[in-house]
Amino acid sequence: MVKIYKTKFLLTILCLWFVSSAWADEVAIYTGPTETGSWSGYAQIDASAFANAKVGDVVKVYTSNVESGAQGSFKDGSTWGAIADGLEYFEITGDFTMTITDEILEKLKTSGLIVGGQKYTIESVTLASASATTETVLSEEEKVITSDWSAWLQVTSDALKTANVGDKIVVYIKDVASGAQGAIRDSNWGNLDESTEYFDISGDSFIYTISEEALTKLATGIIWLGGHDYTISSVVLQTPAAGETENEIYAGPFEIVNWNALQLPATLFANCTTEQTIKVYISNVADGAQGSFKDGSTWGEIAAGTEYFNISGDNFTLAIDDDILAKLKASGLIVSGHDYTIESVVIISPASGKQTNADLFPIAKNDDVEVYDATYDATTKTMEFQNYGIAGWSWNPSYDMSMYESVTIELEEKTTTSITVQISYVNKASAEYVEIASGKKKIEFALNEDFANAVESVYLYPTNADATSIVLKTVYGTLKSGMVDGIEESIASDTESSVLSRTYYNMAGQQSSQMHKGLNIIRMQMSDGTVKVKKVIVK
Repeated sequence: MVKIYKTKFLLTILCLWFVSSAWADEVAIYTGPTETGSWSGYAQIDASAFANAKVGDVVKVYTSNVESGAQGSFKDGSTWGAIADGLEYFEITGDFTMTITDEILEKLKTSGLIVGGQKYTIESVTLASASATTETVLSEEEKVITSDWSAWLQVTSDALKTANVGDKIVVYIKDVASGAQGAIRDSNWGNLDESTEYFDISGDSFIYTISEEALTKLATGIIWLGGHDYTISSVVLQTPAAGETENEIYAGPFEIVNWNALQLPATLFANCTTEQTIKVYISNVADGAQGSFKDGSTWGEIAAGTEYFNISGDNFTLAIDDDILAKLKASGLIVSGHDYTIESVVIISPASGKQTNADLFPIAKNDDVEVYDATYDATTKTMEFQNYGIAGWSWNPSYDMSMYESVTIELEEKTTTSITVQISYVNKASAEYVEIASGKKKIEFALNEDFANAVESVYLYPTNADATSIVLKTVYGTLKSGMVDGIEESIASDTESSVLSRTYYNMAGQQSSQMHKGLNIIRMQMSDGTVKVKKVIVK
């Protein structure tokens, strides 16, 4: 299905020098203009605006009328002190940003934020998700698409050859007449899929989300864009942040008029995790439009600040935390509000193009974990430490982990005391140490590349040698980039299916009997009736 969104561009001069650039989902949390004068004007932003913020997100301040000697400031919304070291005042010459850390996030969620300073005007403040997308320019040729279907723009780019299912072809347009239509064809003038033959267009862009059917046709690196009664300004390919995947759980359109609601059942969230984000793609957003995320059972807000909030642009998001996850799995989700249209709802998985191995450190049986002055209960996954107790894993003579770049240990609950993780290598005289800090429940530590081919042991113990207990949630290794190819996942089903048949295609989209050197596209027919597509490079 072709989805039509209005997309906002925020360009800096530097972006003009690059073929591709990173873009983040932005939500306006303050709209000016507000003149700062001489520290007299400021923007005070309530804590509710940061209900779904997370570490790594970016607060962006868009400015105008910046004078010589202008300064910016980020302050705690309660104490009016600097929200972090170095942010009480700083020189500015234009727009400025603040990346959210653990320390800053806690203050934002508790007290909100004050943006101030002197000698400039605050035009708006946005919260940009750390989950960015990469945008690659496919064509900057302006092409008038006439009323008689005779004008077509040929787009040729190697980026199309390496595109993936879920990537988006975005066509920026202007001079759109009433009743205008778009069309997308492959190199042989066939449809990419049934949705691209022709479709109505409006606004300043239209977006095609690449389907599995289209993937083999794009291997030629050529598409044709046409239709009638509009002008193409440019064409780009949007891909999720490294390894980030989008799985569509609802395809619209669904018009949200006056607090009617789209109800998504709990089954859609059966395999969700706290690492994921729900993203709602929208269009036809009226001035003053609002969005809403509610519990599928009680119809109350699913988290603080989600009962209603202002929306703009082409999407809004909900970061899944522990509390939200429990509600989603029990009752599903209601998406509501007023004065916009839901085009689709997706779940974003922020893997970084790297596969994880949950069996790297086994925890299923009591004797999977080695203990000293401690116990391990595999039923509850509880490590119980006596004073100076230790629990973990060791290998004789060693474990080759050279294909992994890191190990993650995640607990069910936040620790009440800090937990030390000791990593020993056969060929390294001294062990290495990392710490799950008190009040935290997860640590990811990098393996030492020089010695990872012979890991001797990984042990956990309370840093202060206290008697305590922790409950493991998962322990896994993250493979280095390129060690595996093709991660398939299903949101709606938690069962594994087998491959019934494989069909191979070359770069030209031609079917072959086996893989060959270079890029191969493999179409797999699964036993559950689904079709999966992945790419493998044979060197």
